Amino acid sequence: MNNKKRFTTLILVFALLTALLLSGCGSEDSDLPQDETPSDLLLGEPVTGKLPEGDLLTINYAPEESVNPLSGTGSTNALLTNLIYETPFTVGTDYTFAPTRLIKEFEFYDEGKTWSFTVDTSVQFSDGTYLSAYDVAYSVRRAMQSSLYRSRLDNNSIVYGVSAISDEVFMISLHQENMLFPALLTIPVIRNGDYNVRCPIGTGLYKMEGAELWNGLPEDEDDADENEGDGESGEATEPEPVQPRLVLNSLHPSAASAMIPEIRLRESGGMDNMVADFEDGYIDLLVNDPTGFSAMGFGSANEVRSYISPSMYYLGFNMGHDFVLTAQYRYAMNFLIDRKTIVQKLMFGSGVEAVSPVVPTSPYCDRSIEDVIHYSPEAALTAFANSGCADHDDDGKLEYMVTGIPMEIRLKFIVNGENSVKVSIARSIAEELRSIGITVELHEMPWNDYVTALEEGEFDIYLGEVMLTADFNLSALLREDDPLNYGGITDPGYIARIDEYLAADDTQRAVACSNMCQYIVANSPIIPIAFEGRELVTHRGVLTGIELSPYNVFLNIQDWKLNN
Repeated sequence: MNNKKRFTTLILVFALLTALLLSGCGSEDSDLPQDETPSDLLLGEPVTGKLPEGDLLTINYAPEESVNPLSGTGSTNALLTNLIYETPFTVGTDYTFAPTRLIKEFEFYDEGKTWSFTVDTSVQFSDGTYLSAYDVAYSVRRAMQSSLYRSRLDNNSIVYGVSAISDEVFMISLHQENMLFPALLTIPVIRNGDYNVRCPIGTGLYKMEGAELWNGLPEDEDDADENEGDGESGEATEPEPVQPRLVLNSLHPSAASAMIPEIRLRESGGMDNMVADFEDGYIDLLVNDPTGFSAMGFGSANEVRSYISPSMYYLGFNMGHDFVLTAQYRYAMNFLIDRKTIVQKLMFGSGVEAVSPVVPTSPYCDRSIEDVIHYSPEAALTAFANSGCADHDDDGKLEYMVTGIPMEIRLKFIVNGENSVKVSIARSIAEELRSIGITVELHEMPWNDYVTALEEGEFDIYLGEVMLTADFNLSALLREDDPLNYGGITDPGYIARIDEYLAADDTQRAVACSNMCQYIVANSPIIPIAFEGRELVTHRGVLTGIELSPYNVFLNIQDWKLNN
């Protein structure tokens, strides 16, 4: 491999995090039925390029991994699922949702607590069978088991029930009103009953040729008979295994106009080999998380198209400890976070600064908060002083008052020490706190020890990362007793405003979102720092016409063009 640069970091994620396009392994659950029945930024100037492997797109794959997007897709084959399977809804870079061709109509009842979806039953799977509401309802029910999707569809707090009531209509009932619920339905649709098939058919633009490699299907009997007696000994010969590839699904309406007729699959075998294959031109694109476990470095002859993921870096606090229990002190710390430097230098420019817990590309994000919250140690000192925290004994350290007595501030700050990006961020924030006179003990802990400390409340501050859902429902972080509420937050005001935001219609959502974010920032139970970026890396000048989505880099692959 020539001119390779690599760096590897380990990624911290509290919930839902695999990479945005990466599916985890789903587990089987015998309680669920196998079948539904009616009873139930482009960087760099484009230049002319060529594909060393010809005029067809080639991507990496792993033959030992399943291609089933709901029951066990590994990370390597995750890209394949976006090509073979379609979803009921898509989410754009601004995190607004839209129905796909699978859904003809949708409506809500009970202020968004019940949803009805009408399926286009003229849509065909790649084998010619027709889509029904039973297929989509089945896929949603199975997604509720999947490691990638089950948190967003949690049966105890989000989805109450899913049922197909006819070939065309299925219903979903929720535990609470949520007018943004369709944004959660970026769920791959498989055929009713195919949960245990390792490479099920789909309705997507491409279909798998050579799926026998995954499904263990027998070779065609007629071909087997013809091969009998071949060879000098007269014995039957073993048929050559079929090399899988993706070919256009002729039943898809975009097949006739798609400009990439075939997608080759290449088994690279590991991260290093995959990077080498990309740099040598044997595979043509990669999805990269520059600050994560699978971060990859490349040469300069590439194009990098970036998008913002819903993965948020933030500070969390232990509400059981005296100093950080005070909202004014937490709020003051907002001014000690140099978000611009963190994103541009420590996160390698891959991300976007955030002062509120909604991605800034959303039309509902209140950008006016940025006029108030900014990096300023002087503003931090003023905010601390206004709430009684100052250097009361002239020793160069800040003290806070408890029943009229100045108390020394000593904070235990924990971070996952196995992630170099997060360690760098935590060190920068700790140094800012020390610079104004707050004593900070930074503990860079192995992952398991870090999680244990979170669960046992052995911290004052922690640096965390959470993959938020596309509706930016913050309940898991802020609702009492929810799994990611490590700080013991009990203020019902957060949940009241979250619920109002989720229940708001299109005309009221921006106001409700602003009220939610303003209240969270003012009280700072968590302090947002940045949203993480992802990259689609291609060879320069080879691919054009690409439109990205946070949940599908192949969103408009029918319009992609190969320049060779």
